[in-house]
Amino acid sequence: MALFKTIEAVGLDIGHGAVKAVRLVRQGKDALAIDRMALLDVQQEGLLDEAELCRGLVSWLDENGLKGHPFTVGIPQYLATTQVSDFPPGVKGEELTGMVSFETMQLAGLSDDAFSSDFHVMEPKFGRQNPVLIGVCRQSVIDDRMRMLAREGLEVVELGMNGLALASALYHLHPEALAEDRPSLILDLGEENTTLLVVAGGHVLFAGTLPFGASRYTEVLASHWKCSDPEADRRKRGFKLDPQDTDHPLHAVNRQLEGEMRNALEHWRAGEKEELSHLLLGKIWLTGGGAALTGLDACLGRFFGCEVVLFGPADRTTGLPVPSMTTAFGLALQGFGAARIPLSLAPVSLRWRQRRKRLFPYLLATEAILAVILVAGLLRYSFRLDREKEVFGKQVEELSRCKNLIPQLKRQMATMEHHERMLIPFVEKGNRAQRFLTAMNELNRARSDKDFFIFLADRLSYDEMGAKNPEPGAADKPSRPASSPAAGGMFSIGSVEEARRSRDVTVLNATPVEQIPLLTSMVVAGYIPYQVESRYGPMLVMVDKLNQGTVFKGVDIEQNRQGVEEQIFSLWERFWREKPSKGRFTQFMFDLPFAQQDVTLPAATAEKGTTKK
Repeated sequence: MALFKTIEAVGLDIGHGAVKAVRLVRQGKDALAIDRMALLDVQQEGLLDEAELCRGLVSWLDENGLKGHPFTVGIPQYLATTQVSDFPPGVKGEELTGMVSFETMQLAGLSDDAFSSDFHVMEPKFGRQNPVLIGVCRQSVIDDRMRMLAREGLEVVELGMNGLALASALYHLHPEALAEDRPSLILDLGEENTTLLVVAGGHVLFAGTLPFGASRYTEVLASHWKCSDPEADRRKRGFKLDPQDTDHPLHAVNRQLEGEMRNALEHWRAGEKEELSHLLLGKIWLTGGGAALTGLDACLGRFFGCEVVLFGPADRTTGLPVPSMTTAFGLALQGFGAARIPLSLAPVSLRWRQRRKRLFPYLLATEAILAVILVAGLLRYSFRLDREKEVFGKQVEELSRCKNLIPQLKRQMATMEHHERMLIPFVEKGNRAQRFLTAMNELNRARSDKDFFIFLADRLSYDEMGAKNPEPGAADKPSRPASSPAAGGMFSIGSVEEARRSRDVTVLNATPVEQIPLLTSMVVAGYIPYQVESRYGPMLVMVDKLNQGTVFKGVDIEQNRQGVEEQIFSLWERFWREKPSKGRFTQFMFDLPFAQQDVTLPAATAEKGTTKK
């Protein structure tokens, strides 16, 4: 998307003899195309000083439709210093930045001037484990260049080195050079000086400036032809160098160029790693305005014994390379962010400003994404609130219906409680016969062979028997205890029944169902064989057996005999006295609490009954 990518960039190469500009535009997703190339001949226009050059530059850019575009301007290589340093492997980030800063201070030397620097990390290769290309330039040079351009209203977005722009242009135009591991030369023959780079496998190993320019050819030809320099420069374009003609005056000029190139190569080899220093040159890439001299490539190829290739951006009409535009093309690549070696000498403030501009689209995208997320979140929250409102509405409606049902439920519960209370007498007294049968079976299980029982009664009947005073002679004959209206024993007669038999009864003595006595235990009496030792041992064995069963719980000797034992045991005691041959026995009476009750009253009812008692 164009929002996230640079759509155009203009490289501006300001030289001594000419100013070159190349405008690149984006085509498709990643392809770049040259939209316009323009050249301003300084000598032909008669621009004598820097002020005239700036004024003429602005009008020339306006004529070519380049004014108002963002420019990437180059610093001549002779005004900058480059060096390849090898750092320990694995060092990166802030640690690497600190090491590079220290190395930059060494390059700057003891000068008091301020310097601007940048570095580019290259891949480990050629005996270097962590190679870094460092570039340094005086801050005053950069400030002068930026001030001059800003004064004329030109927007400079990037500042690069002309030499490194040549390497970026080469690798963009000839990607096959990246795979060439033998050292190659990039020779940019300018008007006043020549830039020489040693490259190999995508690395820039050396960048320097030779004190030689294409103007030397013009001067020698003007002297040879006896004409002015402008005339010699015009006629030079149709002249062709002959590598075999050693007597021609230009042969000495070529030899001078060769000597300067060999001196630079020897300087590079002296400080290069052994893996590269002994290798022969693979190729010479020739470019620059002076490279248009016909036959120069053949002469250089003969001197160095390698292939010499003329390169530069292609002309849109002819398709032929234009060597004079190579540096401007490399600077435009750097402005596009497509340079192979993006080493920048721009001031820190400009770098931050450009970085903010590059990141601004991402800020807009982030804000848009946040806005979308916020809107989506609000919509989702709104939908969730609607769903919760609907759910809560249903719950409120259901609770309203439940609220209306609460009185009905209370009435039903009251009715159920009433019927449960009415069932208490039937459950309590109707199950007593089953209680007696269960008790007799459990007693039969717990007794020994010679143990026998003579009396079994429920607790209510037993207490009723004890409440009455026995009549004289009651011990000699069995008597049935009288029943009271409130009695609930097994042997009692209900008060309702007596009232029915008595026609004179006008008031019914009724008992509330909550106050009906509940049967909680039984009383049993009997005999066990008499033993001299451990007289009560069989009795304790029987108690343990009864407690281990499921019918009774907490069986113990009856403590509250209430004088009833005389009525129970009197007949049998007389029998033992009359029949001593039948043996000797020990009497016992047990309290038999039931393990489970037939009726369990609610807590409130039970407490109420207890309180009344």
